Amino acid sequence: MLIVDADLRLARLPGSFLCCFCMLAWASSASHCSSLKLDITGQANIQRDAEGIRLNKLSGLVMDEKRRVAGKDAQKGGIDPESEEYAELLGEVYRQAKIKKPRNLVGLAKSLPVGEMEKLLLENIDVKQEDVALLASNRETAVQRWMTDYGGISPERLFRRALTDKEVRENGREDNGVRFSLR
Repeated sequence: MLIVDADLRLARLPGSFLCCFCMLAWASSASHCSSLKLDITGQANIQRDAEGIRLNKLSGLVMDEKRRVAGKDAQKGGIDPESEEYAELLGEVYRQAKIKKPRNLVGLAKSLPVGEMEKLLLENIDVKQEDVALLASNRETAVQRWMTDYGGISPERLFRRALTDKEVRENGREDNGVRFSLR
């Protein structure tokens, strides 16, 4: 069994040499033996992945605000967190958020630096079990795509498999990443 640790924030594969080397080794052995089939099981842990899920949700809120402001002209891709555009979009997300905000003497919400706005927003983003399940599924998809696109394995030989109730009871959901097993 091989467990590939995925990016904390998203279901992106890490660029580490060891990860790519291990996945390439699995892909290579699977491509030489056409009868081998791989089960891919995405895993996520609410304690370990909560911070990453919150960061991803905040990033999504900022991107939603960018699309709202720019309309159909919004470009795909991320926003540089150091840019002025990010500060403005985050400020608007903060302004619209229904959270307890620091107030000035007059009773109006204080304007805060980017770091403090991020901190307050992150503290108030809920992480639900559905978010964790979605992250696990996205990790499976990312690895499956990598194996077909770069590993040369046909999709018919890759099977996405959820953890069984028995496996969850025995092992818990301790791991985060993706687990491979041969069929």
